[in-house]
Amino acid sequence: MTRRFVQIATLLCISLVVLGACVNNDKKAPKNKTIGIEAGPNANQYNDSANPIVIRLYQLSSRTEFEAAEFWGIFNNDAPDLAGAILDKRSLSPLYPGEKRLVAFDLQPDVFYFAAFAEFSDFENQQFKAVVPMSFKRLDNGVTISVTSSGVSIQFRKIEDEKEDSEKKPGLLAKLFQGLLGGGK
Repeated sequence: MTRRFVQIATLLCISLVVLGACVNNDKKAPKNKTIGIEAGPNANQYNDSANPIVIRLYQLSSRTEFEAAEFWGIFNNDAPDLAGAILDKRSLSPLYPGEKRLVAFDLQPDVFYFAAFAEFSDFENQQFKAVVPMSFKRLDNGVTISVTSSGVSIQFRKIEDEKEDSEKKPGLLAKLFQGLLGGGK
């Protein structure tokens, strides 16, 4: 009877460990989300006509590096400061003037910021990047990336999400320093 009890107890412990590992991994698993993408009728003006434009979506741990990067550094993927901040990058197929689409993607678990980069023909006169704080709640409320003749922007469907945009969340280095110094929120 004791041998049978040990076998059952061992099997039960193994099952609990496996189940516990699955639960912990699920918290760190990417979550499938959807955002809207739309181009205005005069998007990417060049040679007196609107043109298709490629949009790249970035999931970031910090916004500072992306905001400081120049057009060619992002375009050529050679901005060295971006390497530590980018958690995920996705390039979309060309977006045509007047087009609207929904884009599904996997939101990574440690994302604090979401960025859009537009490959404008006349990038010197258009806002080619936009960065906003991001969360599961904001995505569930609705997020749209818009491309117009003036540039790319990210809008939230709910007003309270727009107001939160001005609040900066700490980047990876700030969180590390907070942890090391014992200060934390």
